[in-house]
Amino acid sequence: MRASPKHRQQMTVAREEMNVVWWIPPEYWDLTLKERQGVSAQTVEEVRTAFRDYQVFALVRVKMSLNGLVEMQSKEELLKHARFEVGGRTIAPVAPDKVPVALQTMLGAMKPMLSGALGQLGQSMELVVYPVSQDHRQLIDLLKPRGRSSARSDVDAGQSSPASENE
Repeated sequence: MRASPKHRQQMTVAREEMNVVWWIPPEYWDLTLKERQGVSAQTVEEVRTAFRDYQVFALVRVKMSLNGLVEMQSKEELLKHARFEVGGRTIAPVAPDKVPVALQTMLGAMKPMLSGALGQLGQSMELVVYPVSQDHRQLIDLLKPRGRSSARSDVDAGQSSPASENE
């Protein structure tokens, strides 16, 4: 599955399994908060500051039946089958103990909202934090669509498919 940053959400359904990858770059929050009425300038700045140096991937991999979701993968299992690549280099997620408290708090607040909006799918969604830059270079510049980056998640055992690509 391939998409430009304009298409940050990708979903595949193969047999009884569904994979969802949602790329949430820091710019997402600027755009989202501009559209919200009644959000104070202070709140906008707090959110912008918390997410400035990080991009988040929301990952879901579930098995489904006619009765709904029957098996949801743990964060550890999701991370085994997911990788974020830029220019052929695999970028490691930020270690949970290195994620700033303000960002952890905001991500924690997102989980109940995702559950409320998406039900079981939202409950099984895991939020994985990656750096926005590495070696003092921005990994993905939305204004410069040169280069190649992708997020990959296995669809079938032994196979992987790109979930987001910047070309």
